[in-house]
Amino acid sequence: MIAMVIFVSVLLIGLAAGAIFVRSLGSAVILLGAVSLLVAVVFLLLASPDVAITEAAIGSALTTLVYVLALRRTDSVHRADTDGSPKADSVARAADGSVRPSGVPGASGASGNLGAKGGSRA
Repeated sequence: MIAMVIFVSVLLIGLAAGAIFVRSLGSAVILLGAVSLLVAVVFLLLASPDVAITEAAIGSALTTLVYVLALRRTDSVHRADTDGSPKADSVARAADGSVRPSGVPGASGASGNLGAKGGSRA
């Protein structure tokens, strides 16, 4: 019994390290879900089935689902922003500060820095 808990604990450490060092966010989410599921197994081995069921349901299933949906949504937003449309290009330039919209104080000034000497202040 103790040997099984130690084995699962070492496996947990390996999966957690894998989640940290993996390059893909999707893979990291899956590894974290596996870590949570193994934590539920540890709770079950330690004779705490109520905590194991809660960890499996919330920690492994629900949290992993929320992470996967968030990654899916941010990936679709990222693809929509980088589709090459003129709107996406202007949004990208505005985000990096190279274009200022009209009507913003300092938009017509030669200096991009409003707080520097010589810059325009409204």
